[in-house]
Amino acid sequence: MLRATLVTLLLAAQPALLLTLRDVALGISDADLIAIGAGLACYVLFALFSKNIQHWHFHVHELNHMVAALCCLARIDEFHVSREKGGYVSYSDVQANAFITLAPYWLPVLCIVPLGLRYVVHDSYVVWFIGLTAFAWALHFDVFQRQTRCYQSDIKEQGPVFSIISIFCLNLLALTMVLALALGEPSRAAAQFGEYGLILAQRSAGWASDSLPVVLEWARSAGVPI
Repeated sequence: MLRATLVTLLLAAQPALLLTLRDVALGISDADLIAIGAGLACYVLFALFSKNIQHWHFHVHELNHMVAALCCLARIDEFHVSREKGGYVSYSDVQANAFITLAPYWLPVLCIVPLGLRYVVHDSYVVWFIGLTAFAWALHFDVFQRQTRCYQSDIKEQGPVFSIISIFCLNLLALTMVLALALGEPSRAAAQFGEYGLILAQRSAGWASDSLPVVLEWARSAGVPI
């Protein structure tokens, strides 16, 4: 029941998130756009010329598990990554849950550091940290698109349908939040999301109210007991 409610809320939030992301993206300045482009381009070069990019992906994957476990107040017992066979995180004091298990597929943990520093450095250096955030997001996206498969043990454990829907919806949420924070407009983005959510909810309620009499009339004509 809890998972069904979560999936319903995530799906219902997607239209408002898309509209909010559009507005945030339209507000990008030329300097910020250059910084974002440079960060993305640097990651592409890094991925192309890295001798073992998969090893970096394994580290990022397990780091996400570890950070999510720490957020759940777990105690980390072991963090291990091998060069060829992936890795694992052992933790205690908390049971495994969907947040910890699915974190590597939607939570851009590496964006946290440049986003945090972006708010404490001098204004003249902000574009550098926007670029670093774009680099970190590109790494996250690369891990996401390479590892999000229905046969992944994490996804199989939580159920493919629930996992895939949650992962894609939460990635849109994460992208919107990261972009708004990188551009220094989290409050504006939150207000826009709330405004769009309210407008869409009112329209949906109006559509349901207008459609109900038609549905009831059809049910009566079809002989459905009401």
